[in-house]
Amino acid sequence: MYPPVPENQNSVVIYQKAFSQITAPPANATNWPIVSDSTFQFRTRPLPADVKQGMADYVDQNEATLKWLHQAAGIEKGYYDPGFKNGFPNVGRIPFMQIRENAQLLALAVILRAEDRQPGAATALLQDSLGLPRSLENDPRLISQMIRDAIVGLSCSSLELTLNKTPLTDDELRSLAAVFHKTESSGGIKRSLICERCEGFWLRDQLTANPFSRPDESLKGKLYDLYFRAIYYRESDFIFYLDIMEKYMVAADLPNQKRFEVARQLTSQVRESKENGRAYAVLFAEWDKVFLTDARTRAKLLLSEAALAIERYRLANHNLLPPALQDVVPAFLPAVPLDPFDGKPLRYQLLPKGYLIYSIGEDGVDNGGKEWDPEKQTGDRTFTVER
Repeated sequence: MYPPVPENQNSVVIYQKAFSQITAPPANATNWPIVSDSTFQFRTRPLPADVKQGMADYVDQNEATLKWLHQAAGIEKGYYDPGFKNGFPNVGRIPFMQIRENAQLLALAVILRAEDRQPGAATALLQDSLGLPRSLENDPRLISQMIRDAIVGLSCSSLELTLNKTPLTDDELRSLAAVFHKTESSGGIKRSLICERCEGFWLRDQLTANPFSRPDESLKGKLYDLYFRAIYYRESDFIFYLDIMEKYMVAADLPNQKRFEVARQLTSQVRESKENGRAYAVLFAEWDKVFLTDARTRAKLLLSEAALAIERYRLANHNLLPPALQDVVPAFLPAVPLDPFDGKPLRYQLLPKGYLIYSIGEDGVDNGGKEWDPEKQTGDRTFTVER
């Protein structure tokens, strides 16, 4: 499923050089876009002078890192050695914090170029930013796919700010549309389920092994070992675990709007089961949240692709926006993308200045394009261009 690739075809070899060189953002980065929750307040107003200067200094400090990131993004395949030991992957072999820091650096560089109305440079950096998630695309570990979703979201957010700051040429829009479309689907959930199920087999082997296999174990330890197996392990737990994982894998093949609902039902079934309180409880990830994150990421990518198509329509029609999203089809988009949360076409509204595209999001309610409120857990997933 995840075979090694030759070193000269492995983007990770180059990415490791970037990871080793990057410097962390300064303490005052908490008010920067992307790094903080203040990102979208900068859609319609310039970056404050101190924020822009701080970002510029940080990007300049990491100029060598950006060059490595650009070089790595030009390599299609990526392979992070999972360091399998007895069938179990070593999670520590993936530098998650460095990957995220590099993704933030690229997003900040994109925003700076867009703020300075350098669309060509912003476009090139956006393309580089989608190289990082591509390097994780085939890694079967669940944590890898979660990190991938997070850094794809950074790319989508930096694209949104870019389109608010500066128009792009048709060639730039078309090239970005191709890269975002390529990122759209990775099949990562099913691979992660398979990898996690291997962990279940590993745990069963541990629980059914000879409890006295360690000659140096104390009598107290041996008795506890026996107690744990007697109280917490049942073969029926293992069968239940395999059945549930199989159902999650079936859900992963369902249409987007349906698989999240099925995953949510399965997670409720796990929580209510007596088996969940015993040995396999540690392996029952909250897969409904994994499916939800996947749906959010897909929605962000589809909204980004739709926005790029609208911008191409605008260029071709003397700065006029399409009256309806259907009007960009088929010249700039094969079809109107379907919302991952309800299977209906993405919603589109013309604003007094610009436009809004949105998905109804996980609350399942069309809130008319109201941006998601994380505290109230309601609202829509939006992409807004006020230019």
